Amino acid sequence: MLRATVDPGHWITAGVAPTVNALVEGRAVFTPIKMDKGVNAVVFAGPKELLASGYLWEENRKQLAYKPLVLVQREGRGSIVGFTADPNYRAYLDGMNVLFLNAIFRGAAHSRPPAGE
Repeated sequence: MLRATVDPGHWITAGVAPTVNALVEGRAVFTPIKMDKGVNAVVFAGPKELLASGYLWEENRKQLAYKPLVLVQREGRGSIVGFTADPNYRAYLDGMNVLFLNAIFRGAAHSRPPAGE
């Protein structure tokens, strides 16, 4: 279980604590999105604060530090929301469920109307 820090100024993080824990499995490590392309709304903590529970190899700790957990990118009239870990795994991770619901219910409020309207 890894700790991540939340960008409090983004709509997808409304109602979420300053940090969340995420259950991470597998070998995938994602590159942060560039600022001109979108927002890294939730990123994993630094190497010393990253591990919330369990065991993590030192090499993995360094690779996962500061990588994205939740990304938001504008596309067309809406937004694409990406999660690099399952936000609903067994429904017991506080904060992750709020991020998921914000992606569903708040995302539409941040879409753009069709051209000419």
